[in-house]
Amino acid sequence: MEQKSNIFIDKKKKIFIIVKKRSRNEKESFIIFLFNAINLLISCNGYYLPIKREMIVLDSNYHVEQMSSLTIPIYLNSGQISGYFSVSSDGMAQKIDFYIFDQPNFDKWKSGLSAYSVVSFTYRSYSTFSFSIPTSGYYYIILDNSFSIFKAKDVHIYLKATY
Repeated sequence: MEQKSNIFIDKKKKIFIIVKKRSRNEKESFIIFLFNAINLLISCNGYYLPIKREMIVLDSNYHVEQMSSLTIPIYLNSGQISGYFSVSSDGMAQKIDFYIFDQPNFDKWKSGLSAYSVVSFTYRSYSTFSFSIPTSGYYYIILDNSFSIFKAKDVHIYLKATY
């Protein structure tokens, strides 16, 4: 390792470090930090490992009356979304139609036009799903119970985002 002014160059590892004058405790902390950073680089075999962040974006219960639907707007950042929904009524499993639309397709669907949903389940009591969000924006969860003449439904929705 050669030293040029305040820059250390390790030609084998290709690591460049600018070193400032430090107290003894700062030097020890810096050496420990540097040692851990080098071990991380070596353990990755030179490959970049992206750090993924997970966040629960929705974990709620909703009540949908018979012969009606409920729209839940939610803003989602670009990334991967996964989740599930479960339906019950009086403690028993029941069925509902479940859709998730992006903004343009929600506008079409609301106007009665043909629309594409990113998630679509008809007459289900439980389902898991996963989809990608290419660009951040508003998405709309539709809980449709319009086919049920007698029973209101309680729906639990869980969404997790990975960025």
